[in-house]
Amino acid sequence: MADEEYLALPTALVQQLDGLGATWGLSRAGVIAKLLQRPRLNTVEALLKEQAAQRVRLEQVIEQLPVAVMIVDAQDRLVLTNPQVEQVWRAPLLGVLGHGQFFGRDGQPLERSRYPIARVFATQEPILDEEMTIQRGDGTRGLIRISAVPLLEQGQVTAVVTTFHDITEQKRTEQALRQSVELFQQLTGNIREVFWLATPDNRQLFYVSPLYEEMWGRVYRNREHPKVVLEALHPEDRVRVMAFFTQPITQAVEVEYRIVRPDQQVRWIRDRCFPVRNTYGQIFRVAGVSEDITERKEMEEALREQARFLTEVSRTKDEFIATLSHELRTPLTAILGFSQLLLQGRLNEQGRQRAVETIERNARAQNQLVEDLLDVSRIVSGKLRLELQTLNLLPVINSALETLLPQAEAKKQTLVAHLEPGVGTIQGDASRLQQVLWNLLNNAIKFTPLGGKITLTLTQQADWAVLAVTDTGQGIAPEFLPQVFDRFRQADSTSTRMYGGLGLGLAIVRHLVELHNGTIAASSPGLGQGATFTLRLPLLEPERSPQRVEPSLLSGLPPLDGLLILVVAATVTAREDLAQILESGAARVIAVGTAQDALEVLDQWQPDALVSDLELSPVHGLDLMRRIRVRPWKFGGQIPALAVMASTQFEDAVFALAAGYQTYLSWPIEPVVLLNTLATLTGRIRA
Repeated sequence: MADEEYLALPTALVQQLDGLGATWGLSRAGVIAKLLQRPRLNTVEALLKEQAAQRVRLEQVIEQLPVAVMIVDAQDRLVLTNPQVEQVWRAPLLGVLGHGQFFGRDGQPLERSRYPIARVFATQEPILDEEMTIQRGDGTRGLIRISAVPLLEQGQVTAVVTTFHDITEQKRTEQALRQSVELFQQLTGNIREVFWLATPDNRQLFYVSPLYEEMWGRVYRNREHPKVVLEALHPEDRVRVMAFFTQPITQAVEVEYRIVRPDQQVRWIRDRCFPVRNTYGQIFRVAGVSEDITERKEMEEALREQARFLTEVSRTKDEFIATLSHELRTPLTAILGFSQLLLQGRLNEQGRQRAVETIERNARAQNQLVEDLLDVSRIVSGKLRLELQTLNLLPVINSALETLLPQAEAKKQTLVAHLEPGVGTIQGDASRLQQVLWNLLNNAIKFTPLGGKITLTLTQQADWAVLAVTDTGQGIAPEFLPQVFDRFRQADSTSTRMYGGLGLGLAIVRHLVELHNGTIAASSPGLGQGATFTLRLPLLEPERSPQRVEPSLLSGLPPLDGLLILVVAATVTAREDLAQILESGAARVIAVGTAQDALEVLDQWQPDALVSDLELSPVHGLDLMRRIRVRPWKFGGQIPALAVMASTQFEDAVFALAAGYQTYLSWPIEPVVLLNTLATLTGRIRA
C-alpha cells in the first residue's frame, strides 16, 4: 500500500477518474474517495489544476461582463458572481442572498418559493427576460430584467446561473417618451390645422395629425410619400406646388394652393414649412402646418368683387353725370341761341321758321331726357304703374310706326313691317308698350346709316306674341351684348361720341317688358353687321276677355310655385304683407323678424331667394347681407337677394348692391313688381 494513497475528490471528477481504474476506499479524513496509485495520482492533480485555471478564467470573464451574473448552488450558496450584482442590488452579496426581496405586479412581497432561482430549482425550466420589482439594499425599489438558467448533472439541478439588468431608468425614459408622444398627439389632434413631419431628403411623411382626414377628405396611410398626398392638388396648382415641395427647405417658407376633395369640393390650403435641426445644427426633419383658408379666400374675393363693383359704380356715375350734362346742355344751347336771334329780330321769315322748328325739336329732346330720368326714378322706387287692359298689338305697332316714319324717311331709310294676322290678344298698358316700340325703332333708326333698312315683324309662337326689330346698322360688339340693357350703359360713353342719349332707353324697355311678364333679348353678328331686338309677350287664353284689371289682380303672374322664399322684416305688418304677395304667386314663405333669425334659417334650410327689409334691428339689413355673403354656398352664401328700402336715394341703392343684394325695391311695393322681380332673380323668367 506504500504506492497507494487516498485522495478526497469532488464528485464532479468521478466520471473522469472511472477510466483510471480507481477503486473506492476511505481517505485519511474519513471521506469516501477514490483509491489511486501514485502514478495515477499525478494525472488527477493535473486535472485539478486545469479545472482551477478554467475557473479563474471564467471568473475573469464574468467579472468583465456589463451585466450582473450570479451562480447559486442547490444549498443556496454563492458559487460565482461579479461586482455588477452589488451595483444592481446596492447591497453586499450576503445581503442579496439573504435579504433581497422580489415584489409582484400588485406591489406585494413574493414568497421565497416564487423567487426566480427557487422556481428554476423546482421546475428545472429556465426563466428568460422576466421583468420584476426588487427591494434594493438602500431601501429603494427598482425594476430589473432577470434570466435564470439551470445547470444539470445526471438530470438534477446542481446550480442556477442568474443574470440581472437594472432597467429602472430605461423604463422611466420609456414612460416619459410615451407621455411626450401622447402629449404631442393630443396637441396636434386638437388644433384646427394639420401638423405633419417628413424626411428632409425624399420628403417621406411619417406623421400627419388626425385633422388631415377631415380637411383632405381622404385616409392617411402610414409613411406616405408626399406625391401621393399632392395628387389631391387642383390641376392648375399642381406643377407650382410640386416644385415648391421638392426644393430644399432651409428656412421657414409658406405656399397657398387648392385641393380637390373626393366629393369634388375645392378647398384653399396654406402650408407653412420649416426645418427641424438636431444639436449639431443639421436638418433631420421637415415640419409643416396646413391651414384651411377657404373662408378667408372667399371673403377676400367677395371684398375684391365689392371693390370692383364700387369702382364700376363710381365710374358709371361719373360717366352718367358727364353724359347728362352734355345731353342737357346740347339742346339748351340751341334753344338759347335761336331764342336770342328771334328776340333780336335779326332773322328773316325763313330763318324764323327754322329757328322755331329747332327750338321745338330740342325742347322735345330735352323733355324726353327728363321723362326717361323720371321713368328710371319710378322704376328704382317701385312706383312705375301700368294701366292694364286687353290689347290687340296691331294698333300699338301702327301708332309707333306712324310716329317714327318721318324720321326714317329723313335718313332715306326703308322701314318695313311684316305683321302676321290673327295674333292673339295680350294684357298690357298700350302707352307703355308704344314707348317700348318707340325706343326700339328709334334706336334702330339712330344707329342705322343713310339708306339703311329697318324691319319690324310680328308673329305668334305657341302662347307668345313675338315682336322683332332688325336693322342694318352699326351692330353690337360681342363683349357689350350682356350689358346692353343695363342702366347708363353705352358702347361709347365718351362725350365726343357720335350718338347722344343717357343710356336709359333700353333699361326702361327691359323693365316695362318684364312688368308685362315678357322677355326681351338682343343679338348681333358683330360690329357693322346690324342688330336684332326680340320681344316676347304672353298671350291671353282665348276665353279671357277682361277689359280692365288692377295690377294687384294681374293674372298670368310669373310662376313662383315650388320656390321657398325667406322674408326678413322688423314689423309684423311688413312680414305679413310680403308673405301674402309671395304666397299669391304660389311661393312658400318663411318670415322672420331679425337678422339672427334669418341666419339660423339659413343654417337649416336652403331658400331659393331672400327678401329683406333694410331697416332691421339690432343688425341692419346691409350688415345681414355682408354676413351672408361670406358664408359657404350651402348655408346661403350665394342666395339671390332683394333689398326693400324706405329710401329712393341713388346712394342707398348703391350701398345695398355693394353689400351683396342683386336688386332692390322701395316701399310701397306693387305686387306685380315684386313677383316679376323675384321671378327674374330666381330664373323663372329670363332677364
